[in-house]
Amino acid sequence: MIAYPLIALIIGWICSQIFSHFSKRAQIILFLVIFSLPLGMSLITSITFARKDTRLLAAEWVESEASLLEDSVIRLYYDGSGLKEVLPEFAGKFPEREKLLVYPFVLISFCEKSKLDIPPDFFIDDFLRRGESICIYKVLEKLN
Repeated sequence: MIAYPLIALIIGWICSQIFSHFSKRAQIILFLVIFSLPLGMSLITSITFARKDTRLLAAEWVESEASLLEDSVIRLYYDGSGLKEVLPEFAGKFPEREKLLVYPFVLISFCEKSKLDIPPDFFIDDFLRRGESICIYKVLEKLN
């Protein structure tokens, strides 16, 4: 760890030696090419950490639909252990057997692991977000 400043100085000296052989315009272009990749990666990482996690967005969706879920007979299921921590207490684990399902229900699932073959009613994309893509299904009647 103590070597990092020394390594930075050596790399800076090597860059100055390389840059001294080029014209001013070529130095600027070379500088931009060398530092554009780390800058881009840093921006992508910063944006990813600044945006909300997909699981938090799913929990916010549940809060916005709380009146629908709490005051009615609609059950809330989740599929995936990473969702249990962010959902309310009344949410239940999605049953392995279809006979145990109580209709109507809402299923919150990671899209890649979803057990339903229907399009989701609400989709939370994981592009530039932490967490996996989440699909939310409102199933009001028994599936065929």
